[in-house]
Amino acid sequence: MVNYCTGMYHSPCSQHPLLKHLFPEGNPKRPFVKKPTTTGTQFKISVDSLMKNLVSKQLHYVRCIRPNTGHHARLFEPGLVQHQVKYLGLLETVRIRRSGFCYRLPFDQFVSRYKLLSPVTWPCSPCSPVEAVHAILHGLPIPRGEFAFGRSKLFVRSPRSVFELEEFRRDRLEDLAVLIQKVWRGYHQRKDYLKRKRSQIIIASAWRSWRECRYGITYQGRRHLWCLYNIAKEEYRNLKQKKLVEWAVRTIQRYYIRWKRRHFLISLAIDLSTLCDSPISREWPPCPRRLTETSLLIRRLHHKWRCHKYRMRFDQVSRNRMREKVTASIIFRDRKASYAKSVSHPFLGDYVRLRQNVQWKKMSLESNDQYVVFADMINKITRSSGKV
Repeated sequence: MVNYCTGMYHSPCSQHPLLKHLFPEGNPKRPFVKKPTTTGTQFKISVDSLMKNLVSKQLHYVRCIRPNTGHHARLFEPGLVQHQVKYLGLLETVRIRRSGFCYRLPFDQFVSRYKLLSPVTWPCSPCSPVEAVHAILHGLPIPRGEFAFGRSKLFVRSPRSVFELEEFRRDRLEDLAVLIQKVWRGYHQRKDYLKRKRSQIIIASAWRSWRECRYGITYQGRRHLWCLYNIAKEEYRNLKQKKLVEWAVRTIQRYYIRWKRRHFLISLAIDLSTLCDSPISREWPPCPRRLTETSLLIRRLHHKWRCHKYRMRFDQVSRNRMREKVTASIIFRDRKASYAKSVSHPFLGDYVRLRQNVQWKKMSLESNDQYVVFADMINKITRSSGKV
């Protein structure tokens, strides 16, 4: 081709300007003539550019299956479709996809796309991409087994999970759109309201000025009205300040009483642990004047608890002995002169050891009565003669 173009420059027709413009490579005066690329080189260059383009993209293979050979609508040939599915290897591809992960995405891209699904990451994520992905997936009703974390990417096992993510994102986009509309409408209505309010104030002030000038109110009258207005304004301010002070006093007083009550209960709990456990003890910590009734109720409850605790120390025999003492106190107190001296001595009942007497044992076996209430040596006095 180069030799042919060079020969054309030496022919009589080579002086034609159109030929020189169409075939510049045939000019023999050119210092360098580039060799044209071959078909193999062009194919290699196109393949390299295609591979560079594919590497920078995320590939998705789409396989088209013809339902029939005649390209007719609403006609399905099962044999032809099965043949295409078999020889295209679709079943093997599906099995491989099921055993592995069908979708993968870098952490930052996943957060950028699905951050609106979690309140932790929306609108701005304060944590790292990996923590943000964990926060997003934690709030979604998708099993944890559907995801796997790599070094820089998140892997999704089934397409159903991907579709659910997109559904959640679509629903959330609608909610956010409604929220944006609500906020914008509120802002717009508030702005319109403030504008109308300013207009109303301007119109009202202008109308009052016109009314005063129209009905001929003198300067002294306007000055008097202005003084009355200032006085009323000052009175209103003082009344408002007074109500505020009263409210503050009530609030401080209420919180002070609560603090005082809490302080009293805490100190009472500490002091009660050091008091005497005796039921007859009358020791009790002092209390504030406002908590007198509360202190009396707590003191009564504490006394009952202390008595119950004191009673639980005794066994059944000691309780019976205590009941006997109480009964004796009810019977003999203030009636018997020697009762006060006998309180310190325990009541035995059998002072002569009657249970060890042979005659008593024989008589008790015959009558089947072995219970002795009281037995002692006494001097019997005859009433008629007074002799012992």
